Amino acid sequence: MATHDPLDEGSCVDEGYIKEDDRAPSNMQENVLEDQDELIEDNLKWWRSAIVRCIQTPLLASRLAQFDIINADEKSRLVSLYHHHPPHVATEELIEIIINKNLPRKWQDFIKALEIEGYIFVKSRLIPYKTETPAEREHGTKARAIVRSQHWNMTLIRFHY
Repeated sequence: MATHDPLDEGSCVDEGYIKEDDRAPSNMQENVLEDQDELIEDNLKWWRSAIVRCIQTPLLASRLAQFDIINADEKSRLVSLYHHHPPHVATEELIEIIINKNLPRKWQDFIKALEIEGYIFVKSRLIPYKTETPAEREHGTKARAIVRSQHWNMTLIRFHY
């Protein structure tokens, strides 16, 4: 039986897909975020195409500017992209800007902005809510690396033939 993924239907803002017990306790969220920056970025890259489909307006860019993750020029450029191009173009640019920033709290603020703008399901894809042991985290990192390399190899094979 196939599992239901709301992102397949574009239900990116609907909080109803997240069960209450799937959320991190509020007192634990900040600690989890601080310890998981690399994992959040990996998850963003893993779910990137689905997240790009979800973020359709410049509101998140405005919120990120309020948190000083993007500057006024970047915000203006993104707002223009959202208004004059398909939304996925602007969202791809937004993600690239964030990934390339070297700011200490960028992922915590990005997650906070997602929550404020109602992208609860997107947030749930980025944050590991269950506490992992270091061994579990290492296993997950290795598994993602294997999947990425196999995907890349399959892509090369397809283009070769």
